Amino acid sequence: MNVNTIKNRLSGSRRTTKRIAIAAVILTSLGMTAGCASGSSADTTDNSAADRTFVYGAQGSAFPAALAEELGFLADRNITIEYVNTSTPSAAFAALDQGDLDGVLGSPQLMMLHNKDNPDKPALLLESINNGDLTLVVSNDSGIPNAADGFEEMVSALKGKTIGVTAIGGALDFAFREVIRAGGLDPEVDVTIVTVQYGLPAMNALKTGQIDGYMFTMDFVSAAVSEGIGTVAFTTTDVAPLPESVSWFSEFLNGAIIVAESAYQEDPSLFDDLRDALQEAKEFAADPANADEVAAIAAAYYNISPEAAKYYVEFGLRTATPLLNCSVVETNLERLIEKELLPGPVPACSEAFAEGS
Repeated sequence: MNVNTIKNRLSGSRRTTKRIAIAAVILTSLGMTAGCASGSSADTTDNSAADRTFVYGAQGSAFPAALAEELGFLADRNITIEYVNTSTPSAAFAALDQGDLDGVLGSPQLMMLHNKDNPDKPALLLESINNGDLTLVVSNDSGIPNAADGFEEMVSALKGKTIGVTAIGGALDFAFREVIRAGGLDPEVDVTIVTVQYGLPAMNALKTGQIDGYMFTMDFVSAAVSEGIGTVAFTTTDVAPLPESVSWFSEFLNGAIIVAESAYQEDPSLFDDLRDALQEAKEFAADPANADEVAAIAAAYYNISPEAAKYYVEFGLRTATPLLNCSVVETNLERLIEKELLPGPVPACSEAFAEGS
């Protein structure tokens, strides 16, 4: 398992148990409770006011969580998030199964297959974190045209190129393989697909020529284009529309917070409160009156220009608020199995949702 901590906003050390650490950090930092101050040995700690830590394996964008944190929606519920980077979907699910993570950002489709293969360690869908668009950004000197100028010509120009994805087997990897298959190329033979960490590392790899293109979602598409690092080859949004044979990816539910059922059952209030905070953040972001404030938070979070952040809020974030839906998940699985991107049959997802999702 390859799990590397990239952000740690805890005031203390990482938990050593395999469950969520719940500690009254405010009282601890003061050195005593009111009862101790008076010499009483009685425990007067109010656990409802304790800081609760959610260890979150986010392979790509964790912006909805960061937005909830910045706006105070997590603090209102006494929740702190520790962000951990997971290298691949399999590593993420392994860490979840072992209790090293409380939740992962992953594909609902892959979660269903995980549950099928690991019936003794079922996972649950807690909340959708869906960027909606699936976009290939290519370097300016790659010679790869825009799909709007000719889909087959764009795909043909990808032959022999090196394309980066967040994780082999992830939603962006699925999307890219499906698109080039539709254009007549074999992703196993005609294109080199490599794993590159999402965000600034991918931007740098594109800028320095280590890769010819990268599958981004709209957050870093905005940055790459506005900063002159690359251009859009194709996307599932209306920037460069795809032919109907692959346009179904525009409805692809590509992201959700996935949690272990055992962890959820042990402390459901933490997970329910986290979901409520994220939903509150998404509702805030969906209000046009808050666009400037959300863009400012996005610019700081992604370290991108204000122009890129405004582009992201207008064109990318608008698709980030779908509801989790069994029908959508199962339809996606059916399509992926039909295209031989995943093995069948389709597992039912009727029991794959945390209560209240």
